[in-house]
Amino acid sequence: MKFKETQLDFSDVLIKPTGGELNSRSEAYIYSEINDVVGIPIMNANMSTVGNFNVAQAMLDSDCFASIHKFYDIEDIRKFCDWNLSEIDRLFISIGLNEDINKLIELHDLYMYEYGYSFIIMIDVPNANIPNVYKRIKEIKDKSLNAYIACGNIATKEAAKKLIKAGVDYVKVGTGPGCFHGNTLIKTNTGMKKIKDINIGDLVLSAQNRYKKVLNKFEYTKNSHSEYIIINNIKCTPKHEFLVCDKKDKFNIIDIKSLSKYAYYKSSSELDPEHEYILKFN
Repeated sequence: MKFKETQLDFSDVLIKPTGGELNSRSEAYIYSEINDVVGIPIMNANMSTVGNFNVAQAMLDSDCFASIHKFYDIEDIRKFCDWNLSEIDRLFISIGLNEDINKLIELHDLYMYEYGYSFIIMIDVPNANIPNVYKRIKEIKDKSLNAYIACGNIATKEAAKKLIKAGVDYVKVGTGPGCFHGNTLIKTNTGMKKIKDINIGDLVLSAQNRYKKVLNKFEYTKNSHSEYIIINNIKCTPKHEFLVCDKKDKFNIIDIKSLSKYAYYKSSSELDPEHEYILKFN
């Protein structure tokens, strides 16, 4: 039996404006209140290239939210916050899973109790589905009950719910960054192929151990050898994610259901070779 498929044309998907009280888009009110903080709900990425003080300053000056990356030392952060004291409730300050968090929490609480302003602590990881993220959240909550916490990246509503339940106030949604070297071989339905030669529409072996169509392609243009690390003879950028599991669980993964239970993604620079096992599909 042949079923009739629903067909959509442009009129079905076009966003159609309705009547209103505004005579011009300049009259639109673009501010939002988020956790009692009012601002324009736009924020720069916290990656090292754009999550710097200069960009954050421009964002705060424009009444937007701002973020800074996790590579600044605490004294530089203090100076920036002192300069923008009345605006830091729109500022997200990043920290990873391995850095000491005590000084950042002390600075947060100083501003909170002395001035009534406080920045948001952003736990910055390529993939926030791993157990150590929840340990980090608890660590922050144990040290500062009034701390606002942002966390990510995640890509599913289930993961977002878990983070919120754990005490996170802001969830950072998106997939983690990272690239393979262009000559890395990828398994396709027609054989091995260099990743630089993969095209949109090709079928490649996915983490679910089935072939899926390539929908988009992104290329990393920098070519400094110092930006690559070697993992299991695979050259990749430090933030590229691998699907891993704890070594004690590797024999428990026998199908897709067990894969979702025991496996998780982790960036190459944060892999623990003693306790984690990189999963491989043939």
